[in-house]
Amino acid sequence: LRLALRSLGKAIHLSPADPALYAQRAQVLLSLGRKEASLEDWWRALALTEDKTLGDWRQLILIQLRLGRPQRAIVELEQLLDVFEGRGRATVKALLGRAQWLKGDKLEAKERFNEAVADDPMHFEHHGARGEFRYAMAEDDKSALIDLDFAIREGPRDHPHASTWLETRALLLRRMGNDAEASRDASLLVKQEPDRLSA
Repeated sequence: LRLALRSLGKAIHLSPADPALYAQRAQVLLSLGRKEASLEDWWRALALTEDKTLGDWRQLILIQLRLGRPQRAIVELEQLLDVFEGRGRATVKALLGRAQWLKGDKLEAKERFNEAVADDPMHFEHHGARGEFRYAMAEDDKSALIDLDFAIREGPRDHPHASTWLETRALLLRRMGNDAEASRDASLLVKQEPDRLSA
């Protein structure tokens, strides 16, 4: 990764107006745990990108949330609600729900997650996010299980949150007294991510 970082630095020196180079370096910096520097490069990439996609903004928002800056993410996401329509708008609402949850605004978060699922009911990510939230709030275990089941069934196994949804479902099943299914999910999780769980 350090070699990639040096190569990208040289490439940026030669082509300082190429947003793709900053985005690539942001990913490498994030992998190296340098979140602040990664965030700076995402800002540069966005500033240089003419037609910004939701994916561009999503990366920036997720880094801000990892840095513990939910309020900054909320401000930007509220502005993005006016930019995107359809599935994009639903995704912004789900991200807004996560930011509000991290900030501690649980009622606002619940409303945003519900709106995201209502706006785009077939999108597995929104169900997964709402399922995690419902599990954490311990307010409606059966509905949380329905959301998590949908996300796990409909989402790709290599999705960045797939193992989190499986782990949350295992914990939820255990809390609900279904130890056999909880153990099955835990076994699946060990098979899917042996390195993470054996460390």
